[in-house]
Amino acid sequence: MPSFTLSAHAPTDVTTTFDYVADSSNTPQWFYGIKKFEPMTELTRGLGATFETEVHMGATLKSTVECTEYVENEIFTIESIKGIQNKSRWTFAPSADGGTEIDVEFSYHLGSGIAGAALSRLVEPFVAITVKHTTNSLVAQLS
Repeated sequence: MPSFTLSAHAPTDVTTTFDYVADSSNTPQWFYGIKKFEPMTELTRGLGATFETEVHMGATLKSTVECTEYVENEIFTIESIKGIQNKSRWTFAPSADGGTEIDVEFSYHLGSGIAGAALSRLVEPFVAITVKHTTNSLVAQLS
């Protein structure tokens, strides 16, 4: 499964940073290419929170994701339960300057066979762009 990482330093403290990133209503403001991130449950944060998503990376990729790991101000993991297979694990740690170090691991699988290979070739060039713009946008939103 292809994967990539995102690391960023936010000037805000861990609580502020985590609250901003974990608030799903903020996601379209900083996640590059996201077209839809809508809650599917009353729970919009924490274990079991489920969202319908669409992200454009050369092609529009749709999935339903669920929060499968959650520790307030430390970590959350979101994994697909329907659609394009994907997983993201977000960790937050205080930095010496009072800000926050954010590390994210993204992985995805676009399918096998000819269709999956073609979609992978289409999407892969956009992954680096997405990582760069998402990092820059997130830090800018928190500044």
